[in-house]
Amino acid sequence: MYTPNYFAQKDHQKIFEFIKAYPFATLVSLDNSQEIIATHLPFLIFKEGEHWILKTHMSKFNPQWKELVGQKSLIIFQEPHAYISPSLYTLKRNVPTWNYIAVHMYGTTELIQNKEETMNILKATIQEFEPKFVPKWEVLDEDYKSALEEELVAFELKIERIEATFKLSQNKTIKEQERIAIYLLNEEKSVKRELGTWMLQNKKA
Repeated sequence: MYTPNYFAQKDHQKIFEFIKAYPFATLVSLDNSQEIIATHLPFLIFKEGEHWILKTHMSKFNPQWKELVGQKSLIIFQEPHAYISPSLYTLKRNVPTWNYIAVHMYGTTELIQNKEETMNILKATIQEFEPKFVPKWEVLDEDYKSALEEELVAFELKIERIEATFKLSQNKTIKEQERIAIYLLNEEKSVKRELGTWMLQNKKA
């Protein structure tokens, strides 16, 4: 991913927090014919020492999983983003641009063969996104869970490389960064307001 130095994010804690906040990503890989295929999935992220691991699951009816074993894949996290008008800059000689946050993770895929671990990933997903539903999940009958398990495949990706772009007008003056952030915070669309918050948290002199 092309990332000018202004916008490169090297702080792993900020990257980790971003993925926790925006966990829905695109998994990109190649099939046996070298055709590009992609699936949109929610990911769970873990840090084990210096290592990053992503875990998720997909339907067995999705053919992509059959091509993933031992293959390197790209996972793209992207959000929030917004058009930035040149009217927000101090100098007139400026052009429109787009502010955004994107993280690319590259890793090798390992399928989860153990049925218990597959269900643990499903339960962890529920715990992450709707913890109040966990008690209801616990009392569902085992036949239903077993049938569900047969329709899913779980896997994890051991991350080998991370590229992060936090393009938040850091190449502009502090006053311009604040002006743009405040403008976004007053927008109707929540995605723009979220971007404004990220801008204020990542200002650069």
